[in-house]
Amino acid sequence: MSIQLSIRELTKRFKTGDGVKGISLDVMKGELVTLLGPSGCGKTTVLRSIGGFLDPDSGDIQIQGKSVLKLPPEKRPTAMVFQSYNLWPHMTVYDNLAFGLKIRKVKKAEIDRQVKEALALVRLESAERKTPGQLSGGQQQRVALARALLLKPDVLLLDEPFSALDAKLRMEMREELRDIQTQTGMTMVFVTHDQEEALSISDRIVVMNAGRIEQLSSPQEIYDKPQ
Repeated sequence: MSIQLSIRELTKRFKTGDGVKGISLDVMKGELVTLLGPSGCGKTTVLRSIGGFLDPDSGDIQIQGKSVLKLPPEKRPTAMVFQSYNLWPHMTVYDNLAFGLKIRKVKKAEIDRQVKEALALVRLESAERKTPGQLSGGQQQRVALARALLLKPDVLLLDEPFSALDAKLRMEMREELRDIQTQTGMTMVFVTHDQEEALSISDRIVVMNAGRIEQLSSPQEIYDKPQ
């Protein structure tokens, strides 16, 4: 397996004293790695640094062997799914999904094919003419996921994407995400403070605390032998 994402000695400190120091991590192609830890432990700082929403103080972030530090978020081979779905309320689901492809000058017939494919992947074929306001929270999060998948990122970043959903929906969405990941072979970095969520979906878990990595291992190992 090749390394898809490599974080080298990443340091980012905020005036509050929060942040991360000396974080190094390799994520393999097709792997789902979860950053797990309490609020303020630095997991979102790492995720936002990968996505280009934060500038690290030092260190490097490489995707497929190339540094992405100098690239703005929209030029990075990443896509991010946020906790708040960030969908345009005045656009239909179809237009929300097609928007990114139009910017990339994809031909209309191809946009149509890809949007339908992405909606099928998140099981929302019937929703393309609806607006986000006509959908449930779980459906909106599925649309946000489909929109990110359409960008075919080298690394998909997920920032506590299911935390606004109720428990039953959260479990369904986790299973769905795992299925999608298996089908697409996409590399994903997932952030959560929910231990059960991390244990149920990850190939490996990075346990973080106070801006450092405390343990990096398989869910089984972390469950059996937590450090």
